[in-house]
Amino acid sequence: MKSVGHILQWLGSLLVVGSIAYGVYIYVSMMGEDRLHARLAVIDLNLSQQSGWKETRFVVLRDGEHGLHLTTLNPFGKPFDESEDHEDLPPLLFAGIMELQLLRPDGIVLFSERFDSTNIRHAWPRNLEWTELGRIDMAASSGGEWRLRTRVVEPDSRFERTTSQVLIMPPQVVDIGWFLFGKTIELVVSGVLALSGLAFLLSGVLLKRKARRR
Repeated sequence: MKSVGHILQWLGSLLVVGSIAYGVYIYVSMMGEDRLHARLAVIDLNLSQQSGWKETRFVVLRDGEHGLHLTTLNPFGKPFDESEDHEDLPPLLFAGIMELQLLRPDGIVLFSERFDSTNIRHAWPRNLEWTELGRIDMAASSGGEWRLRTRVVEPDSRFERTTSQVLIMPPQVVDIGWFLFGKTIELVVSGVLALSGLAFLLSGVLLKRKARRR
């Protein structure tokens, strides 16, 4: 009985230590990938009001093609209902003018564009509108910060009750939703193994105590 308890104690210790170490590794990888896939830069805008330059600084974490996007949220709207007939309702497209610039850490302008109804179709949303403004190849920052600048030159009063953002999305190497889901399952499994190891460890200790009493 004493030898069995010794084996269970060692097996339990290995399971507990190994499962905890693997769980920490999984958690770190989850946080790392989530950070690599998260929005790099966000600037809040009001498309119904003229504004000066607004700027944010950020660090590029991964080489590749990054997406520039304009989003507009209508907090007073509702999700689109496909059962409703909207064919007779033409979209209310943004009729103002906005400018956007992207500067490298050395100050060189990598991207500069003026957006209006002739080169983007950004509609007043029933709920949320997401428009791609461009895709830019960007290298991971070896030193210094990138800068994103934007301003509303001519506003569109129809967007008065909405909130907008200009943002940069990094390369989506993996489907981050499924990746985090899979890693969460692995994290749960490692937790179950750690609990099993703890049960083995306690069983081994109890068996060794019983053997000593005999």
